[in-house]
Amino acid sequence: MVSVKDNETLTRVGEGTPMGELMRRYWQPVAISWELPEP
Repeated sequence: MVSVKDNETLTRVGEGTPMGELMRRYWQPVAISWELPEP
């Protein structure tokens, strides 16, 4: 089980957070929004 501090570090993805910065740096989109069918 991870500590509360480690859990916060790994799960918070908002701007300015460690995981948020990681996600923004390596994000790979799989489709362009206009390629998706309309609901």
